[in-house]
Amino acid sequence: MVLGPDSCAAVNGAISAIHDGAVLPGHIPSLLEAIGPAVGLAEEKSGNLLENTIRENVRMNAATLRASSPILSKLAASDELKVAGGVYNLKTGRVELID
Repeated sequence: MVLGPDSCAAVNGAISAIHDGAVLPGHIPSLLEAIGPAVGLAEEKSGNLLENTIRENVRMNAATLRASSPILSKLAASDELKVAGGVYNLKTGRVELID
């Protein structure tokens, strides 16, 4: 299960860095490189940029996990391994599954 919290600070920071040129502390700039493509995909959609970026980031990470190694990719291709993605609501503790 790949989960993205509904108010992910790392995703919000990546959006700020891309849109506002915000300087992020510590190791967070390296996360920007990983999250940046999700921001680009989310910008093409209507709706809330943060929510859309979280969803795209979950989708991208689930796809990466499915293809990450010969063992995992073989199991995922044969449906012996299911990799699911979801958005975790921090207030309710519920997970909304996404495709």
